[in-house]
Amino acid sequence: MQSGTLPRGFPKYWDWRVHDGGALNPVKSQGKCNMCWAIVVAEAGAARLKAKNYTDLLQLSSQELLNCCEKEIERTKCYTYSYTKAFNYIKKEGIRKEEENPFKAVKQPCQPKTQKQKSLAVRINGVIMIDHKNEDEFLMQVKEQPVAGCVIMTSEFTVLKGGIYEGTDVLDKLNQDNKFNLKHSILIIGFGYDEKEEKNYWIVKNSYGKEWGIHGYGRIARSSSLPDSKQSLIFRIYCPMLPKTQQGAHACWNYYYGSHPAAALFSVCCVCDDKHFC
Repeated sequence: MQSGTLPRGFPKYWDWRVHDGGALNPVKSQGKCNMCWAIVVAEAGAARLKAKNYTDLLQLSSQELLNCCEKEIERTKCYTYSYTKAFNYIKKEGIRKEEENPFKAVKQPCQPKTQKQKSLAVRINGVIMIDHKNEDEFLMQVKEQPVAGCVIMTSEFTVLKGGIYEGTDVLDKLNQDNKFNLKHSILIIGFGYDEKEEKNYWIVKNSYGKEWGIHGYGRIARSSSLPDSKQSLIFRIYCPMLPKTQQGAHACWNYYYGSHPAAALFSVCCVCDDKHFC
């Protein structure tokens, strides 16, 4: 872990569930459907928009990602998929609101977007990768927005309740054998320090329903609170970037996605660059 790069006054605790009125949608349950990647990507996109105050909090359709990222997969068969490829789908095709393609947790045929849906689809400009070995960089990015990441599955993780997950001997063995066949996508939504246990941790949102962790959220030890011999428990960290203003509908979000009383009358250009409004 690299350290010493955090700005003065950087907070010890951050939680996107409560910061700035909250930037997270309700916890979902993927059930037996292997779609954690779709849930995390849709949520990361919605959280990015809300965290940067570009829109009200949206629910974007993880079901669309499941249905359309691999169109040829058998109709009812869920599947593993790279969430970087799913982000690229949003960049190229855009993504609908959940009310237009509701969550079912089972694969269905991909429904083409109407012309109106194409014009109103939310798009991103791409993704950036965060170095999971650089904890300060990781912390600064999570303070800016929730980010997508991976963990290696263990039975202890799947039944996590309270406490801070610190990995297991089984996980250590998997890391030593370089076997990464049990990856699971999560959303990292904050960080903190447990004074009683004297441990730094990440706050994560899972897709196992509200029965997992505490109401669907859990804590995972940060590298700074793990022995030097242990690898980071979270890796492959990515966050979406919003598009810069261009001519045409791809650069703007209609107030259809907001709560403005003139919703049906006009659209506005939201972003001139990644930090400034038009």
